[in-house]
Amino acid sequence: MATAPAFEQPAVPLSRRPQIVHAGMGEHHGPASETFRFANLWQLHLYFWKGGFEIRRRRFSVNPEMVSLLPPGPRVTWHFAKGKCDHYFIHFRLPGKQRKVLIPTVSHVQSHYELISRLIYGIVTDHGGDPFAAEIRLWAVLFQLAELHASREFDAAPGAVETARTLMDSELAGGINFAQVAKRVGYSRSHLTRLFREYTGQSPGAYLTGQRVALAKELLEHSNLTIGQVGRRVGIPDANRFNKFIRRKLRMSPKDVRRRGSPRMG
Repeated sequence: MATAPAFEQPAVPLSRRPQIVHAGMGEHHGPASETFRFANLWQLHLYFWKGGFEIRRRRFSVNPEMVSLLPPGPRVTWHFAKGKCDHYFIHFRLPGKQRKVLIPTVSHVQSHYELISRLIYGIVTDHGGDPFAAEIRLWAVLFQLAELHASREFDAAPGAVETARTLMDSELAGGINFAQVAKRVGYSRSHLTRLFREYTGQSPGAYLTGQRVALAKELLEHSNLTIGQVGRRVGIPDANRFNKFIRRKLRMSPKDVRRRGSPRMG
């Protein structure tokens, strides 16, 4: 199937986590054509077959190790080749008005295939049991596709770094460390550390410490949680260790931080 010039792909909002509605393995048999329309859902596919689709009078060819991203609204007609045609699919919403970046309609993920395919497989398998993890992985896939499109001109950190930061932010209470983060993102610790320094200007340890300090200060000043509860929320459940941590970072005790903040009561 010949590929016509691509229609203008709508910019994709990437400031908040996507909301996954459906995810799984699509199984089709050709030769055949099928038409679908999703009024409110984005569609992401990872292909294991050769064929193509039409959208807004434009044709696109697809091959194994290619990913397509289709916006809500238009009808899409799929042309399945002879035999079994499988692909992973993810249908999702992107809520709110947010910062947007451009992602191509079709991407050959090339050297990113191992990471992107592993993330997509994780989305499909985790969607039912751990939707938060699935959403984080989808966010990472979208950033990876944006990075592929814009290369070094893309002004946000790569998807792996964005995913690492989100994991650290969301799991402070569990005392997560960077070795665990790297394993879940799918990078070696040393490689992800280098990327993290390159795109954020600080080490993962410094970032994690900074997030703990900021959250602890916020909770001490503006919540009714006990000091022990605040320590647990930032991943430092030992009272003595938390006290030393706050004194070292803020030059005052947790009680003094609380007094200065005049927290709301009742």
